[in-house]
Amino acid sequence: MITWRLPLVVLTCLSMAVTGCMQSSSGQGTDGIFSHSAASKMAVTGAKTKLKFWSTGRHDANYIKEVIHRYNQENPDNIEVEMTVMADDFAQSLDLSFASEQSPDIFTPIDLAEMTRKGYVEPLNEYITPVIRSRFGKQAFIEGYNVFDQWIYSLPNSGSTLRLIYNVELFARAGINSPPKSLDELVEAARRITEIGKADGIYGFALPYKIPASALGRSAVPIAEISGISGDGYDFSTGVYDFSGLKPIIGAFRAMMENGSTLPGAESLDIDPLRAQFADGKIGMYLSYSSEPGIYKFQFPAKIKWEAALPPSIDGTYKGVINQGVGATRWLSIKQSIAA
Repeated sequence: MITWRLPLVVLTCLSMAVTGCMQSSSGQGTDGIFSHSAASKMAVTGAKTKLKFWSTGRHDANYIKEVIHRYNQENPDNIEVEMTVMADDFAQSLDLSFASEQSPDIFTPIDLAEMTRKGYVEPLNEYITPVIRSRFGKQAFIEGYNVFDQWIYSLPNSGSTLRLIYNVELFARAGINSPPKSLDELVEAARRITEIGKADGIYGFALPYKIPASALGRSAVPIAEISGISGDGYDFSTGVYDFSGLKPIIGAFRAMMENGSTLPGAESLDIDPLRAQFADGKIGMYLSYSSEPGIYKFQFPAKIKWEAALPPSIDGTYKGVINQGVGATRWLSIKQSIAA
């Protein structure tokens, strides 16, 4: 019998990995967290209880595998977690796994609202004690995001912020001394890099426009926020939506498309193919999350020297801060009614 308290223990350990959930082989890291004693309610005898964990986190896969290996070695409940890192068709693979009754026990939810409607995920309220709430903080329980009608369906697993990622070598070749701090400087830097590199298939700028939410969430939103504008297009002072502040940002992106500074085919480009091109020295700069160091060390070993800087603001002055926010956080859920 596999009760869904077991995946919840693992989910919480993965979510708290950086805070030292597994303090020792005696399992003390989970004491006092759950409302049911691991010793009395979750002891497993005989063969190991195997739990399947599907993740979209390719950038930190090596680290998470190390955490899971330690958990498998040290947990007292005879649990073994098997991790699979999925590709870009994660949502479709997840649907197929549930349809064929071969779904993972723990997974990264893509559209949590839709998954709750489909009955994929289990509410966690009964097992989240005040200790868990205090560890994660109020910002981890957001109605309409991972909480629906007061039911908690997911816990955060990691957080990230956003940066301008740029090729130092191409900047030097183009005579650019520092990363752009304004949109005008961004457009000019992209033009100059393209000018010296186009013959070799090098372009100044790129974004993964295949998925607009991915492209703009990692670019327009942080540029707006660092400029003192709501990246969500919502004016909290007036209580109305106002997207006019994003106009100069979209205008700059359009200018780089029109002047040929954007990598051709970017409109059908996903983030990993973009990263592969950047690692190969074909892109001058792009905007993305602070997970990129792991990407260029393990997933796409960089052949170039690259660095990261704050995103440019609209006019070159910083009037706000980039909100780490829920959009830059990976979450974990467990499937509904696990039983075997």
